[in-house]
Amino acid sequence: MKSWRLRGKRRRFWSLLVLLLLADAALAAALFTQTAAGVPVLYLGGALALLSVAAWVLLDLVLVAPLSAVARGAEILTRTDVEHELEISRHHWLGRLPASVAALGRALGEARDERDRAVAERSAQLESHKHQLERFLNLLHEGLLVGDGDNRVLLYNEAARHLLQDQPALGLGRRLTEVLAATPLEHGLRLLRQRRQRQPEESFPTTEFVCATASETRLLRCRLTLLEEDEPAGPAFVLTVGDLGGPSKDLVSRERRLRGAVESLREPLSSLTVAVSGFQAGRDDPAMAERILAILETETHRLTERFDTVSREADALVNADWQLTDLHSTDLLGNVLTHGGGHVPDLCFGDGGEWLRGEGHLLEGVVDALLGCLREELGVDRVRVDCVQHGPRVYLDFCWSGEPLAPSRLAAWIDRPLSGIYGEPSAGDVLERHDSTVWSRRHPEREDEALLRLPLPAAERAGWRPRLPPRPEFYDFSLGHRGRGVGERGSQTLADLDYVVFDTETTGLEPSLGDEIISIGAIRVTGGRPVHGEVFETLVNPGKPIPEASIRFHGIEDAMVQDAPDIATALQRFRAFTGDAVLVAHNAAFDMRFLRLKERTTGVTFDQPVLDTLLLSILIHDHTPHHTLEDIARRLGVNVAGRHTALGDALTTAEIFARVLALLPDHGIVTLDEAVGACERMAEFRRQQRAF
Repeated sequence: MKSWRLRGKRRRFWSLLVLLLLADAALAAALFTQTAAGVPVLYLGGALALLSVAAWVLLDLVLVAPLSAVARGAEILTRTDVEHELEISRHHWLGRLPASVAALGRALGEARDERDRAVAERSAQLESHKHQLERFLNLLHEGLLVGDGDNRVLLYNEAARHLLQDQPALGLGRRLTEVLAATPLEHGLRLLRQRRQRQPEESFPTTEFVCATASETRLLRCRLTLLEEDEPAGPAFVLTVGDLGGPSKDLVSRERRLRGAVESLREPLSSLTVAVSGFQAGRDDPAMAERILAILETETHRLTERFDTVSREADALVNADWQLTDLHSTDLLGNVLTHGGGHVPDLCFGDGGEWLRGEGHLLEGVVDALLGCLREELGVDRVRVDCVQHGPRVYLDFCWSGEPLAPSRLAAWIDRPLSGIYGEPSAGDVLERHDSTVWSRRHPEREDEALLRLPLPAAERAGWRPRLPPRPEFYDFSLGHRGRGVGERGSQTLADLDYVVFDTETTGLEPSLGDEIISIGAIRVTGGRPVHGEVFETLVNPGKPIPEASIRFHGIEDAMVQDAPDIATALQRFRAFTGDAVLVAHNAAFDMRFLRLKERTTGVTFDQPVLDTLLLSILIHDHTPHHTLEDIARRLGVNVAGRHTALGDALTTAEIFARVLALLPDHGIVTLDEAVGACERMAEFRRQQRAF
């Protein structure tokens, strides 16, 4: 009988009965020997034993056995079969417990089915996204490769495979240095790692360079981006590569012209040779001598012209700037220290640094070679580096205590080939490519010091601008909402809305007194996240000179806006970009004041609801009076970049707004109506605060 198999707790239950029966028998035996009525005592003990057995059998049938069956069934329900039916008799004392366990089993089965369906749907979505990503990667015209910290290839797209089809080493897990020339790639990685140490707030440092394939059959323009430091072997990176089709064709064309120019020298040289021979033979004939002199003069003129042509083509070929990229002097010198080991002197740097333009790995080789010569041949152990920009040039001055270099010694240094660089060009060759040279002289301000000056092309980047006070606050929200409601969107939750976060730069602070917009920058925010691929940026021609005081804020000068669209055209484009999205700005009333006052003259209206990150910050951070863009960004952990540029400030404001959106529900603000109302309350509070 299946129900009588003893297991676990049931075995202990029946063992307890056996102990009770033994105790009953012992008691009956003791009473039998000590009393005269022994037989009745035995009958009484037997009756008690029979009653105990009967009670135990009943309890086992209606309680212990059903409990054991429920336990076994629950184990099956939770581990194997959610459709399992409890093996329990109808006669039990467990009440609704078996039914409840069965219901829990069914609920568990439904939950598992729901989980499995969700997992299957999510897996299908991920698979779909994977296929979409693969299709998008394959649609890219540029090759894309992802590598780890050991330069091993983790991913590459179809364009990269096609572009590098003559490189058999290309493959997952293979080292990228087997596919591309190692020196430019390793230089770029060192450069970016140096920049990350110097500027940790830069999330994805990027550099560009020109690189040949390992087989030297193709020249590529490369864009290298360092990712976050997730890989144990070091930061992973993304490399996009494109064929230098245009420049390569230019090179072929220049090479053809150069070859033709060289060949064109043969005829004048032959004529000169014949003329010289004829001159020697007819030296005593004045008429012959005169004709030969005329030929010499003509051919010399032709030869000079053609030599000039050859010289120009050679200069164009050698000094082409399509291989030059922007790099910072601090990164260049830091790379030299890291890569140079102990054969270069200790370097100490002056204040800051400058952006310059050049081929990074070649310039690194030049600086490394010159510093190595200073240490090895002159015993210089310490060099101070001063970096100053003078017009279109950045001067790298390497200063040391001692005498200047003799011109002959310096000339010998720059004529030496640079080891470890493809083609082994000399330092002089590299400097000629950069239209530069190098010289040594006494330091103009320190008589006991000499310097080695290396002038390089300056990069076309905005220079340093002083830290300036923020623009004044405006809280006239009658301009921001005059006659405009949020309409049907008022009841929508903030998470479901689309936003355009924007900023403007202006000639001044008073639009009613003639100040104009000169730049607009904006970015979309969808699903609570900034969409960095959807941005708007334009300069605006204000039709008037930009004041010097204003230029100190944003760095925009008259020449920069000379060919920019006027305000009507710019606002039409901006309105088309915003669509019906909710507008967001920091100190929004300032920017909206400029937009509203242009409605009549341009015919462009911005009738969307407006939210202000400054006012929302006052609401959620009421413990502090500090609500500038920098203050809020610091509180919320947002990196500030491109300050006092319209797009840079818009990007920062968008990141702040995304974090503020996540905090608003904790303050009872869920819908657009509630957010607009909160901004209006904070604006009124701020007005009363200022009045008080």
